[in-house]
Amino acid sequence: MLKNKTYTQHDQLIHRSSNITQSSTLMGKTLSENTMISMLDTKATTSRIWSIRIFAIILCLIFISSLPFATRMTIVVKPFLPSVLSIMIVSEWITSFLFFGQFFTTRRIAYAFLANAYLYSGLIIVPHLLTFPGIFSQSGWLGATSQTAIWLWVFWHGGFPLGLMIFALADRTGKRTASEKRIWHWIIYSFAITLSIVALETLLAIHYVSYLPTLIKGRNYFHLFTSGVGPIVWLINAAAVLSVTYPQKPRGALRMWIAIVAFASWIDVTLTLYASGRYMVGWYVARFTSLIAGLVILLVLLGEIVRLYHQFAIQQVHISYLAYHDPLTGLANRRLFLEQLQHYLSTTSESTFFAVLALDLDGFKNVNDTYGHEAGDQLLQEIANRLTLSVQPEDVVSRFGGDEFTLLVTSASNDADILHIVDQILNSVVKKVVLQDGEVVSVTASIGIALYPLQAKTAQTLLRCADQALYTAKDLGKNQYIFGT
Repeated sequence: MLKNKTYTQHDQLIHRSSNITQSSTLMGKTLSENTMISMLDTKATTSRIWSIRIFAIILCLIFISSLPFATRMTIVVKPFLPSVLSIMIVSEWITSFLFFGQFFTTRRIAYAFLANAYLYSGLIIVPHLLTFPGIFSQSGWLGATSQTAIWLWVFWHGGFPLGLMIFALADRTGKRTASEKRIWHWIIYSFAITLSIVALETLLAIHYVSYLPTLIKGRNYFHLFTSGVGPIVWLINAAAVLSVTYPQKPRGALRMWIAIVAFASWIDVTLTLYASGRYMVGWYVARFTSLIAGLVILLVLLGEIVRLYHQFAIQQVHISYLAYHDPLTGLANRRLFLEQLQHYLSTTSESTFFAVLALDLDGFKNVNDTYGHEAGDQLLQEIANRLTLSVQPEDVVSRFGGDEFTLLVTSASNDADILHIVDQILNSVVKKVVLQDGEVVSVTASIGIALYPLQAKTAQTLLRCADQALYTAKDLGKNQYIFGT
């Protein structure tokens, strides 16, 4: 069959949309906006809202059920913390990378702040893990003291929610974008600033921790609370929850998931302060909660990227379809017809028989002038349907423009078959057409026929021969066919 697999796939995919015109309009609007694939603009569907609510309920149940046991001492599982923190480092870095990708694509400044919040979290966990006592050494690496790891935890759980608050503020002030020339400046400078902050905080927690309040003695976090540092961190997290959950319109799915992450961070801090010590039940649950929340937001992002990629692929199919098809009738356009004709000529031998038909409607201008362009469009659509039904599936019907149609008939094996098809076309076209407003119109057709290989052997000569025969048919009185010479 002439229609190759590429065009067949186009046809199958395009029929998933409601109609060509709506797809074209929507596509044009989408491609004209920088927010084409912005996750912040993704509407929270009912199913997504329920999934977010269910996850929030699960977090609440975990939090409430762990409170009665939070202060109980349990076994020390040394591999637990490095395993959890290692996973979090990787997931936070990947999440940051994905948000930087969204910033690079959409130029939305809010994404830059969100990406840096996750970058900060992923970076600050590294020295926290390395300096945590009892994991890599008894007192921790990098010359850590007994206060180093807890202060890095404070910086982490204070800095990350601050980053979320900055994101929420930037998001709430509108769709501010960075200029295209400064995108890389934003990425490089923000990365450098975030890295510098983490380096300074690490330096402070290791070499200048003696100037800071004592937050832990042994495994007891009592001083973390009484020093006022813990409550400040708790208030920052509570403020972050309120900031990112502040009502916005539209309430996007990503914003709601970010609110869940802020809530999980608040649970982490609350349980840590309430447990008042390392390796308590509350301490384990706090870190497990942060891990799950971090992994869920990463999975949500990956799922959203897959969805957006699928949407983009469908739009590409629309673009390709509209490039090869007439938007009014859905028939092949001149470009597709010529490509298919060239393809058929390149894959067939000179002993093969086929024909090119050039068809022009007689009386179409009168219908268009009398009843208007909308009536003319309805007539063209009906004629296109009739032409398609008059030939075989392997034949190609195209609209070259106006009321001119061209057909590539490969299903015929001789002149008699061609004449039978042409008679079907003429009889089909001449039938009356009832317009949407009830008006009844009719037209006829003049057809020029070029046979391969008898009259022409190239695409251009076949079309020229068919056109010349068409003009002859019109000059001789219309509503007839003429073979080319």
